Amino acid sequence: MNTFNVLKLNDDFNQIIKEGKKKTNSHFIVYFLPSVFFNKIEYSVGISVGKKLGNACFRNYQKRRIRMIIHNNLELVKNNKQMVIIMRPKAKNATFKQLNEKLVELLREIK
Repeated sequence: MNTFNVLKLNDDFNQIIKEGKKKTNSHFIVYFLPSVFFNKIEYSVGISVGKKLGNACFRNYQKRRIRMIIHNNLELVKNNKQMVIIMRPKAKNATFKQLNEKLVELLREIK
């Protein structure tokens, strides 16, 4: 099974957001930083869905959807970058197909 490394530490999230570059669209914000600056060789992905979007069940559901999009497009993520993907409020009512199109669009821009 193709898996990806997950960012879990708050310090890692903050470092990528502070020092990295940013790409945005109407549904997502993606911060990314080359692994060279992060002292890691491999790529990692962190996913964030804010409390303003909904309760814990809804946020976990959205994170599962984003993880599935990443699994389906792993070749776009495997480019030795550390990424933080943040979901915007407009994506709250979006279908899986719409989320997939918007996130893949951003990942292609980054690659």
